[in-house]
Amino acid sequence: MKRIFILLLIVTSIGIYSESLDPIKLEKITSFLTQIRHTNDVDWKNGLESIDPNPVPYLENVIASNTVRTYVKGNAIEALKALQSNEADTLLIKVFGDANGSKNLRKSAIRVYAEKNATVNESKTKAVFSTTLKEKEFLDFSTKQIDTAKSKKQFQKQGSQLGKTDKLLKKKTD
Repeated sequence: MKRIFILLLIVTSIGIYSESLDPIKLEKITSFLTQIRHTNDVDWKNGLESIDPNPVPYLENVIASNTVRTYVKGNAIEALKALQSNEADTLLIKVFGDANGSKNLRKSAIRVYAEKNATVNESKTKAVFSTTLKEKEFLDFSTKQIDTAKSKKQFQKQGSQLGKTDKLLKKKTD
């Protein structure tokens, strides 16, 4: 009986330990997010994954923390855009779906989710917003963010084509 109790205690301890986050990595990720000079998805992705190959649970902890400043939480949401995983999308949905959450953080999560997903699968993105968001203000905002994401993608595509045209013209003139 005593051995069974000890075995259960060990198994339970291992389960709890494996689910907890490394406090050193959490501090490093929080510190990384405090630095606001990260300008693109590659910076976010490389920086976070150099600390932990799966930073999403750490970002979730940062977003949920009562001791972290709002701009750091916003940076955590922004960083989720760079992480191409279902777990990152699920966290974004959780943030913008929280009716009691910060209005600014919810809007940031909506914007990031739209930028990540609207150009890939617009109908799915709209469906997620319509089933998750109940407030008209946020539904209207999500529609605008989808349109903005599509416009940005189109602008980037046109810019890319112009760059190719410029290179071709330069080669012909040389």
